[in-house]
Amino acid sequence: MSELQELLKSINVPEEKLQKLVAALNIDPMAAFSIVPQLGISPEILQKIMAIVMANPNAIREIAQEFGISGAAINSIESQVKKMGPSDQGHGNGDQDG
Repeated sequence: MSELQELLKSINVPEEKLQKLVAALNIDPMAAFSIVPQLGISPEILQKIMAIVMANPNAIREIAQEFGISGAAINSIESQVKKMGPSDQGHGNGDQDG
């Protein structure tokens, strides 16, 4: 079980709500945040979830596959999440002085 799956299981989020969240992520990741309050997730846990997803976009793939989301839909979700992340991953953008 992935770190994300373990975290979601530990806070007892019902599977049907997780499926709704994954489906919303497929359509619009930013709009999916409107579902989060319905999940009863604290801001601290939400930060952990976002850190996991940003560090490992495959975490979304693992959860989505568990819920039977198609490969094309998973690719769409991952693409949109990557757009939300840092645009200079590993490329040193030179914004620092010196």
